[in-house]
Amino acid sequence: MSFSEDRCREFASVGAGHAATALAKLFGHTVLMEPPRCWKVPVAELPDNIDDPEDWAAIIFSQMTGVLSGQAALLLSRAVVDEILLRLVGADPLAEIDARGLSALSETGNVALSAVAGALGEMQGGIVMPTVPRLRLDVTRALVLEELRPGMRRLPAYLAETVLVERDGPLRLRLLWIPED
Repeated sequence: MSFSEDRCREFASVGAGHAATALAKLFGHTVLMEPPRCWKVPVAELPDNIDDPEDWAAIIFSQMTGVLSGQAALLLSRAVVDEILLRLVGADPLAEIDARGLSALSETGNVALSAVAGALGEMQGGIVMPTVPRLRLDVTRALVLEELRPGMRRLPAYLAETVLVERDGPLRLRLLWIPED
């Protein structure tokens, strides 16, 4: 499948819809979403093409296999990490992330990336399975590229951004998809 920006928007809409439903269950109440925006960027230029890479607090990576394969990642700003921790474990935003916080972030990534796998499979009429997500904190520009499998730097990446809105306020989520050739 040729993955175009139009397909990226379609994938982002379906994936965000799945993620909103899954996160609503996780948060225990309704989550709505704004229409996603999506753009294509070379993997090697990825860190320079996101609003403020210095604001990234966590990235959760997962390899996808099935009717489509590639690497997916959920990029979370410090503000989003703080909101997730507050909502799921009642953690103080200024506190260091403890084991419960790491578990909450990992589960959020697992829920969201599983929803992405479901969206990709649904779009292709098959199954896409994610690997167990890998959570990385204290994100740097170099870390993003280090986490990708060798040879991926030559591939295009698709970034999708959406805002999930629920009763405690908005959560801006960024999703990265790097399809394998």
